[in-house]
Amino acid sequence: MLASGLSLIGCSSNEDRSGFRVNGMLPNHERNERAAVASVWRWYCRNRDSRDVPFSEIVKRVQARCSGADVEWIKSEFEKRLRRVRR
Repeated sequence: MLASGLSLIGCSSNEDRSGFRVNGMLPNHERNERAAVASVWRWYCRNRDSRDVPFSEIVKRVQARCSGADVEWIKSEFEKRLRRVRR
């Protein structure tokens, strides 16, 4: 059933659909990036009061967990989280 539905939207059952979302599921790379940011956010929250944490260290830690994470995306995710905390 799924393969026939995909062929209706232009994907054959033989094509690579690694970026295709089914039932809200994220592709592996996106899940890994989000997990890496969440992990580094927890680390940041534990350490931000005891010392100044430069953004370059945050990027380094996220990319150590997920090498494909984009710096601008990391920045925007941390900005969102910081805005939520400051409310």
